[in-house]
Amino acid sequence: MGERRQAREFALKVLYSIDSSALTADHALRLFWRSNTEDVAVEIKSFTEQIVSGVSSRLEEIDNIITSFSTNW
Repeated sequence: MGERRQAREFALKVLYSIDSSALTADHALRLFWRSNTEDVAVEIKSFTEQIVSGVSSRLEEIDNIITSFSTNW
């Protein structure tokens, strides 16, 4: 599996945990890395954290875009 793909999968898991348990991004990432102790390349970890940080910082904007396209949902 490619490194970026694995990082995106990790980020999705972390973002889900943030959404479902109201954790902060930093706390969710710490818990995720603690439970995924396998050898993770620095590049994968860095890209995962970049995605989570970017989504977390723009969450209101992302939610507004999703809401605007999901009428009658």
